[in-house]
Amino acid sequence: MFDCRRLPRASHSATGRGVPVGIGILALLAGLSGCPQAPAIHPGPNILLITLDTTRADRIGAYGYASGRTPALDRLAGEGVLFEHAYAPAPLTLPSHTSMLTGLYPPEHGLRTNGAGTLPDEQTTLAELLSAAGYDAGAFVASYVLDHLFGLKQGFAVYDDDLKGSDPTQDSIHRYRDGKLVVDAVESWLAAPRTKPFFCWAHLYDPHAPYDAHAADFGEDFAQSPYDGEIAYTDRLVGRLTALAARHPQTVIVVAGDHGEGLGDHSELQHGYTVYHSTLHVPLIVYGVAGAAKGRRVAEPVSLVDLFATILETAKVPAPETTNSRSLLDAVRGEPLETRGSFAMTDDPFLQNGWSPLRGWTTEKWQYIRTAKPELYDLAADPGQLTNLAEAQPEQVRQLENELADFEAGLTIGEAAAVQLSAAEQRALASLGYLGGAGQAPADVTGLADVKDMLPFNVRTETAMNLMEQGRMDEAETLLDEIVAASPPQHYVSRLCLGSMHEHRGRPEQAEAIYLAILKERPDNTSALYPLGGLYAEQEKFEDAHRIYEQCRLLQPDSAQPYYNLGLLFGRIGDLASAQQSLEAALQRDAAYVGAWVALGNVYARQGRVSSAIDAYETELSFNPVSVEGHVNLAVQLAGLNRLAESRTHLEEAARLAPDHPEALLNLAICCNLQGEREQAVQHLQRLLEKHPDHARAAAKLRQLESSAP
Repeated sequence: MFDCRRLPRASHSATGRGVPVGIGILALLAGLSGCPQAPAIHPGPNILLITLDTTRADRIGAYGYASGRTPALDRLAGEGVLFEHAYAPAPLTLPSHTSMLTGLYPPEHGLRTNGAGTLPDEQTTLAELLSAAGYDAGAFVASYVLDHLFGLKQGFAVYDDDLKGSDPTQDSIHRYRDGKLVVDAVESWLAAPRTKPFFCWAHLYDPHAPYDAHAADFGEDFAQSPYDGEIAYTDRLVGRLTALAARHPQTVIVVAGDHGEGLGDHSELQHGYTVYHSTLHVPLIVYGVAGAAKGRRVAEPVSLVDLFATILETAKVPAPETTNSRSLLDAVRGEPLETRGSFAMTDDPFLQNGWSPLRGWTTEKWQYIRTAKPELYDLAADPGQLTNLAEAQPEQVRQLENELADFEAGLTIGEAAAVQLSAAEQRALASLGYLGGAGQAPADVTGLADVKDMLPFNVRTETAMNLMEQGRMDEAETLLDEIVAASPPQHYVSRLCLGSMHEHRGRPEQAEAIYLAILKERPDNTSALYPLGGLYAEQEKFEDAHRIYEQCRLLQPDSAQPYYNLGLLFGRIGDLASAQQSLEAALQRDAAYVGAWVALGNVYARQGRVSSAIDAYETELSFNPVSVEGHVNLAVQLAGLNRLAESRTHLEEAARLAPDHPEALLNLAICCNLQGEREQAVQHLQRLLEKHPDHARAAAKLRQLESSAP
């Protein structure tokens, strides 16, 4: 998946659901009579499921990575059982986790992408079955992608998706929390007295982009390979979780990646767009099973879907007869495993760009990919999947296509239930590259752009973005012109970047033409609509900007973003009542949208509602204590009430956070002067003018103070 977070933007931018299989008749009668249902206690072990987001198997030491620093995972593999060829059913977080927790493939449970639906109540989850069997179930997730609104909460007595520990400077965009906060929450939960075995799911998100080399932990060791630094950091968290599990006898630990990461392989920088092993091959380790063949390595290919039946059998709970999941417990104990093909899919290329969706079928020897230009790889001779044999071996393609089609024909197709995305999801998922589109990918991919033809343009666009960040605008623009000329119209991200470039360089007509061309192809592309609306607002074409933002509001009625943009627009034209109404609507959808709190405070201030303005700025600072604008604006309002000491405290904090911020220094000088500290005021003004020599107000104020010197 292309990292759209870095895309330059314009400034305007319960659980019982029926009786699960395996519950006895007495329990059923108790439920029907209205009496509390007595759990059918099974003498199963505690179960700790650790899922590692965005983790490639080939970056783990136990999987042969010489540069890996993963002692905790390596120890679990050495003392437990490692599956050498475990594959995700989708290269996306929510579909893959849903498959693990339901034993169903994405076409069956209906969650084919992130953020576009919720698991229907009719589906039965692993947590529901284990809870009904007497387990205490708790989940601790690190990303908004797995928020409870998407349905995986079913069956968990505790579903901790509290992301308050996420970085407040990210303005609610990077909605994930550091894995150490997840482990802290798990530790607190496990410390509580309990009379039942536990099923604990801990989700660690840290390896997801943007990558952090964790210099505080590892120095410069991973400065050149920050993804490896994320894996090493995550391994430490796995070590903490393993130590916690050791306090509880008879605990089985299952560690699984949810999907991999492109890291440039096959021109994919992240994940979501391909089904090569780079994004599907994940670590899978089972530790602590009684009678397990310690140190065993299972070579046969398996799917993450199989975790459902495996964990149920570990807990001595029958699996539903309808599941496609199979238990791997015999293989864990040293028995041979029947070889099966492994299915994978992604619709994101189509949903986000109109490119061909992908279906993959992997056997011990082959991987076949159904796409606009089919692919076939001999995994034994070509493990890196570099040589496409589809044209050279059409009979093998037909055989694997028939196997894939037969598998799909045996699936019971399901649909996700509708989800009302609160603002936190809309903005967070969009920032993570999700929410690319809605609808369903077609079965016939004839004529659609092929992903492998399009992804190289993503890599070149990434290079252009890096040049823009370095201020090398001429080089970046030349490269973007080349990419746009060479790529099909459906390569939207390069065009969006070029549009942003034209805006930055004062060419609004060219930028408008690019955004309109994208919208001609995809009228619902909000990534083009928002900057187009901002462009019109900057040109004071307010009616056009209003029309565009209203279109965004209709497309994203549950998102705060269109209401925020409308609020800014109404504020610009002086319609303060409408601005207030729009901004309050934005905050109803996302109470942590700090930009909206600042804008609303500004509206209140213009209305003369000082107390309301102060409340808004203080709320913004409660979410984002490092907001320079919030501190300055709050200080101005406090000074108006003659609360100079409080005002100065906020101005000094703003100046500490941004030492050269002109408004912070100017207002700090004024505040110092009002408090009788003229020399301090002069020093702040001199400092301001050193950095901003053309600041007229500061120069005038300095002259005033100097002329009034005793």
